[in-house]
Amino acid sequence: MHDDAQFDGDGRLTSKHYGDVYFSGDGVQETEHVFVAGNALPQRFAQARGTFVIGETGFGTGLNFLVTAECFTRHANKAARLVFVTTEQHPLTREVLAATHAQLPEHLQALANEFREAIAAPTSKSSRRIEFAGGRIVLYVLLGDATESLRNHSFTADAWFLDGFAPDRNPAMWSFELLREVADHTANQGTFATYTVAGHVRRSLQDAGFAIERAKGFGKKREMLRGQRKSSEQPANATRFADANDSAPQHVRIFGAGIAGATAAHAFAQRGAHVTVIDPHGIASSASGIQAAIVRPRLWIAGNRVPDAEMLAQAFRYTVNWLTNTAANRFRACGALLCATDAPDAERLQKRTANLATADLASWLPAEQASEHGGTRIPHGGAWIPQAGTCDLAGLAHDLLQHTNIEVRSDVPDASADLTVLATGNTQFDAALDLHTQPIRGQAIAVHWPATTSPPRTVLCTSGYLAPPSSDGITWIGSTFDRDDVGRDLRAHDDARIRDHFAALPELAGALTHSETVARFAAVRNATTDRMPMIGSLPHPSDVPMVASLAHGSRGAVTAPWAASLLAAAAFAEPLPLSSNYWQRLLPARQ
Repeated sequence: MHDDAQFDGDGRLTSKHYGDVYFSGDGVQETEHVFVAGNALPQRFAQARGTFVIGETGFGTGLNFLVTAECFTRHANKAARLVFVTTEQHPLTREVLAATHAQLPEHLQALANEFREAIAAPTSKSSRRIEFAGGRIVLYVLLGDATESLRNHSFTADAWFLDGFAPDRNPAMWSFELLREVADHTANQGTFATYTVAGHVRRSLQDAGFAIERAKGFGKKREMLRGQRKSSEQPANATRFADANDSAPQHVRIFGAGIAGATAAHAFAQRGAHVTVIDPHGIASSASGIQAAIVRPRLWIAGNRVPDAEMLAQAFRYTVNWLTNTAANRFRACGALLCATDAPDAERLQKRTANLATADLASWLPAEQASEHGGTRIPHGGAWIPQAGTCDLAGLAHDLLQHTNIEVRSDVPDASADLTVLATGNTQFDAALDLHTQPIRGQAIAVHWPATTSPPRTVLCTSGYLAPPSSDGITWIGSTFDRDDVGRDLRAHDDARIRDHFAALPELAGALTHSETVARFAAVRNATTDRMPMIGSLPHPSDVPMVASLAHGSRGAVTAPWAASLLAAAAFAEPLPLSSNYWQRLLPARQ
């Protein structure tokens, strides 16, 4: 049993830490009165044609979700979806949940059993996403402190359940800071309901931007609170491509069959949309055709660009977890060493390793330890990133596009779409949409690793990168970085430039001198001036919304899967795993 949870003499689940009850025998009726009726959900579910989002503070046993999901099933029309976003700092074990759910009425038992089975599956340490009813109901449990969870996730709720333990038992769940986050995550005219009428809670809700009113309470409680978000200057549902009045996309058209297009197609297809991917050149025909892309975060010295470092760290964490669970056969988690080339470079790398934005991802290794990890002499030490590795992007793109909901074609079909996604690596849309991206040519080479020299054990990075040999002894080394060069021709004279990236590592440089080039790969990537990708809505004179997953530059292996998750989440009104400020920094309009 959870250390903080115990059943009292009356069989009620209580928190030892907060000294309060999770729910009593009449908990179902209280949820129906306070939260379901308090937010007028039966009527609003019946009217919804798109995605209806509910936010909650304090998941507990999941009672409110179970009651609400059952209500949605009874009242909502077939065109509606429910996304339920909740926070929980002290998640209960399956055993405690099972004992508590045994007290629920029969009509909730099947859903409760399904929920308990689902939470046993491997999930992110910061959130859990569970689908019910064939994807029509989606539950997000954001784990950790409620204020921080909301601050680090962008979503817009149509209704809120404020249901932490009593204000005098757990004041943090009723602080102005948390309630302000609740208001910031509420659509204009969105509602809330709560069982408490504490004076400081009323004042905080008013100060946060809610118009409030008292209503009849449940049982022995004379009163409760409910209210509505006042209209603000910020556009409602800023992070949602569709809301409760607009259906989620059923037919999505994606331009580009590289890693950005393939991951986006897969993310939408997994949510039930029918996806048409259009690329006249075929799957992974450009930069995504590389067989050994490097998957690692970018380490920046603390300063003005820390937010970008934090976002790329988030992208890296997401993508590594996604690759491990979705495409382990294409991902080689061998770690990476960012090798210092001299003493000043070592000092800079140590500072970057200590950056709080990425401190959990990298650690500094002195020369002896770095050499042991890398399998070759690294005289000035390096930053070790254990979760990094290489990914066969070409194979991954082909795998992802095999989904039954995805069609790949070379021409544009006559059929209409609900949403258009631009995920191309070329500049054909730049002029029309005023995107201002820059083409950057890169060439990599494959070499036979010399049999007389021990191969590196991990990815080695300086100004270039070297992947450890594959099972057939082939090592990929890259790459050149030539701005405003759109040539896709293979250039033998670039081989020496690529090998020179490792001139500061004498043992490795010597081995490369005696290695034979057996293949070359060249492609053009697009990048922005701030080197962050373009993700989100694009201005377009059409009734069909257009969004972008563009300009991933040389980091598409890291940022493309993350971008796909953001676009699909926004399209289906699910929480985005980054703050609203960070979302704004990714939008194409920032340029």
